[in-house]
Amino acid sequence: MARNPRSTASKQEAKKTPAQTLLGAIGAGLRKIPTTFVLVLIGLFIVFRSADEEQPPEQQPEDSISQEEPQPPSDLPANISPAFWTCVYRTDTQISESLWSDVYYGMEASDAGRSVSVSVSPEWANLTLDQRSTVVELVATTWQKNSQDLALFEPGAGLESVTLKSADDDTIVAIWTPDDGVQLVEEGSES
Repeated sequence: MARNPRSTASKQEAKKTPAQTLLGAIGAGLRKIPTTFVLVLIGLFIVFRSADEEQPPEQQPEDSISQEEPQPPSDLPANISPAFWTCVYRTDTQISESLWSDVYYGMEASDAGRSVSVSVSPEWANLTLDQRSTVVELVATTWQKNSQDLALFEPGAGLESVTLKSADDDTIVAIWTPDDGVQLVEEGSES
C-alpha cells in the first residue's frame, strides 16, 4: 500500500500545537520581510534606547550669582552706589548660605564699604575661639572678594574694619582690621 503524501502532511499539521503554528507563521513572515526594514527597526530601537539613557547635567556658569541676583533699586539714595548695594547684597547672601548661617544675623556697611558691622546670634557663644576667628575671617574675605569683583574701591583704598556685635545687646565680640587681623573681644570687656 502506497502512502499518500498529502494525508501524511495533514496528520502532522493536526499534531502541531497553536504555539508551533504561530511561530511557524512568524518565521514565514520574517523570511519575506526585506532586510532593509529589519535594519530600520534596529536603528529606531538604538535611537530611542539612547534617548532614555541619562544625560549629564548641564554645568552652571561660574558667574551664576550675577544671573540670579536682583538689580539695585532705581530709587537708591545719591550717596549709595549700585556697586556698593550689590556688594552688600552678595556678601549678605553668601554668608547667609554658608556653614555659619546659624551664627550670622545680619550686616550693615558704611563709609562707602570701608567699614562693615555684622550682628551675630546667641549661637556665637557656643563657638570655639578658632570657629569665631573663622567667622570673622569669612566676613572680611567675602566682603573683600565681592568689593574687588565689583571694583567698589579706588586703587589704594579698601576694607578698613569689620566689627562683629551681639544681636542681643550690641556688645562688640570681635574686630578685624587689615593690619591686626582678627581680635576677639572677651566677654565683659569692650574695645
